Amino acid sequence: MAEEDAPITTTVIGLRKHSVTGTRRVVLVISIVCRAFQGMGASGLYSLTQIGLVEVGPSHSPSLIGALIGATLAVAFVLGPIIGGAVSQLSDWRWLFNMNIPFGLIAILTITNLWPHEEVAHFFSWRAFVSIDFIGSATLLASSGFLVFAIQQAGSETFAWGSPEIISALSVSVISCCLFMWWEVYLETKPMRNVEPIFPIRLMLRRVYSAGLLVTLFTGFPYISLSIIIPERFQIVSREEVLMAGVHILPMLGACAVGSFLGGAISSRRNNTSLTLVGASCLQLLGVGLMSMLTEPDSHTKAQYAFQSVFGLGVGLSFSAATIMTSILAAERSELASAQGAVAQARVLGGCIGLSSCTVIFNSHVNEYLKSHLTPAQLDSLHRSPLTSLQLSGNLQELVKDVYAGAFAEEIRVMMLVCSVMVIISLFSLERNPVPLERLTAFPKDDFTSRRGSESATEMTDVSSIRRSV
Repeated sequence: MAEEDAPITTTVIGLRKHSVTGTRRVVLVISIVCRAFQGMGASGLYSLTQIGLVEVGPSHSPSLIGALIGATLAVAFVLGPIIGGAVSQLSDWRWLFNMNIPFGLIAILTITNLWPHEEVAHFFSWRAFVSIDFIGSATLLASSGFLVFAIQQAGSETFAWGSPEIISALSVSVISCCLFMWWEVYLETKPMRNVEPIFPIRLMLRRVYSAGLLVTLFTGFPYISLSIIIPERFQIVSREEVLMAGVHILPMLGACAVGSFLGGAISSRRNNTSLTLVGASCLQLLGVGLMSMLTEPDSHTKAQYAFQSVFGLGVGLSFSAATIMTSILAAERSELASAQGAVAQARVLGGCIGLSSCTVIFNSHVNEYLKSHLTPAQLDSLHRSPLTSLQLSGNLQELVKDVYAGAFAEEIRVMMLVCSVMVIISLFSLERNPVPLERLTAFPKDDFTSRRGSESATEMTDVSSIRRSV
């Protein structure tokens, strides 16, 4: 569709442009709109950079690419809350936007000058435009976006579960999901010559890939949730400052990075991704199970850092193994962008569902134990963010502390259930004779480029649009 640096550069520019705009607006509505555009740019970058790295990286070393992607994601997911907390505590919140400017400029200059060029259709050409799977993009966006919206809004009690808004959102999500599956099957069985499917349905017919995709979805659930609720617990239960609360999850960050490179090393000579995925799932279950010991408000044992490390190691192994596995299993190299994009989407969608579930659990505890102690305004604030409890009086803070500790314990139990399902699903990725790594070098890179033409760039742009909902 276009040279691969075009969509990446466009999303970088969108991200930086609206970061700057967001700092200059005082009107709430305008700020929200600017943040929405910023999210579109960031979501595009999230998918495109992973896909681009796989496509332009050394095809003979998939383990290295998988390790780099896994380590980068691990660092980003955990370091983001830490930096955000540090900036908001030590400086003005506007710097959260302004700090994107220099990094964005560096990224734009690097991409535009160093990205390898290909003989493909222009980014804004008609041929590229008509090849976009608009129906698939719209239905996938609606199915995931309305699902997360319904769970989050009902969980925070902005709307009641039985309200028309929530019922309508869930209904649209289910209908959109069904339409998406029907449309992708239709494109597979009766291909439209000009339309490139955003997600070739034949990918899901491969047992190993489907298992890896679902494991990635389930990995995102506890990982992104713990990246938020652990610092939150330190703030509410242990009365830690924002910066120090974020520092407490550094063991998980370090273990994730180590696990990502270890996963690449394990499959450096032979395809051991399935075994790695099973082991990673077991480590995540073990780590979350050990965290269930932190159920009391005064649970400050230093062993929790070891528990985080065990869990983080499993997450890192899972990230790298899923990336390498996807690269190997893409039977046609033109499928690679769609396959990797789906993995990226599943990871964050799982995290969004996890965070929404944590919101539901906490608010159910608040309603059960605090409804008679707080005013409606205080309850409404707690429903939206547990951290608003830090503004309450001392006695009320103690009540919220006990309630949050109980909710945290239940959230961990839910994550244990999710990880248990993940372990079972990972077993379906096992193969008696795994696809060899040599498959990645079966097609010369030049031949790959000339054969696929605009296909992967089209898919990259399509896949990036999915993430706007998360």
